[in-house]
Amino acid sequence: MKRILIILSISLNIVLLSVFAYKIYNNWFEGGVLKLPFRTTVFSGAPKQEGLIYFLGDSHTEAFELNEYLNNCAVRNRGVWGDNSAGVLSRIDSVTILKPSKVFLMIGVNDILSGLSVDETFANMIKIIQRIRRTSPSTAIYLQSVFPTNNKILHSDSTGATAVVRLNNMYKSLDDNSKVTFINLYPAFAENGGLKKELNFDDLHLSGKGYFLWASLIKEYL
Repeated sequence: MKRILIILSISLNIVLLSVFAYKIYNNWFEGGVLKLPFRTTVFSGAPKQEGLIYFLGDSHTEAFELNEYLNNCAVRNRGVWGDNSAGVLSRIDSVTILKPSKVFLMIGVNDILSGLSVDETFANMIKIIQRIRRTSPSTAIYLQSVFPTNNKILHSDSTGATAVVRLNNMYKSLDDNSKVTFINLYPAFAENGGLKKELNFDDLHLSGKGYFLWASLIKEYL
């Protein structure tokens, strides 16, 4: 009897550990810890073509069904769920080596919600733009504003609303009428500092209507 109880106890512990490990894995995956290496293998295995249009960013970009919404076969998606400005900076060379005709950037909300300062996020964006200019001088850069959010900053009772507005104003200052064009999407999506209800799924990510609106606002720049 004692032996049976020991076996049952061990079996139960194995089950509990398996469930715990599964949850941790999925949290890491969705949070971006495992998503980046996964997406990187997808990107590295894709056909290498020069002169295309690349979209870089976080979950907003990754979930954007670009070809369907924009009806443009030259568009490529390089979004990574959970990514931030440092992440885009670390992988920008894998895009610029292909000498894209245009690069569309949207990044920063995960920086803000994780507690990174607006100044640090902005500094990373400057480095991203400098890297593009240095390694692919003919590439046109389109810097899209960060979408509003109702979510709170990590370990804080404050939302990221004010920080998003400040970051977007700093991004706008980079529009030099030459290689960088700022696309201000924020006003079309904002409502009381957050995402309009009809355009969002969970106060952070866009709904289908949100993506339709985003597509309609950027088509002229393609």
